[in-house]
Amino acid sequence: SVFLCIAFLLACGQAYAQEISVGVDIILASQSGSGVDSRIAGIQGQLKSVFNFSSYELIGQESATIPMGSERRIGLPVAEVLFLKPLYVHGSMVVMQARVMSGGSLVVDTQFRVSQGGSFLIGGPRVSRGVMILRVTAY
Repeated sequence: SVFLCIAFLLACGQAYAQEISVGVDIILASQSGSGVDSRIAGIQGQLKSVFNFSSYELIGQESATIPMGSERRIGLPVAEVLFLKPLYVHGSMVVMQARVMSGGSLVVDTQFRVSQGGSFLIGGPRVSRGVMILRVTAY
């Protein structure tokens, strides 16, 4: 019946909205050296269009499945911490909050929208060798 089809579609939408799987690429950007790490060569254009550095190196990768409305702590190199919180789903987009803490201080606090399979770049804190860039991908 039509009612069962609508109920099934609503249940599927709610299942998608209950948790979000994310991947985080941790990238070190600097002016020392040149080139892009081969593991992130596919996003070279995106990196260079947003950030003005001569070198990009993938220094870590993390993944998590986060319930909607809950915040997940993701440890980063050099004592920085990323907090990700999926806020809600709007159409095919998930709206997330990202906060980065460095040395006990809040250095980034932003909200962004990303589609399933899409990614968002966050310019993070300065570190001794450059700047940390975080690429958050929703799955």
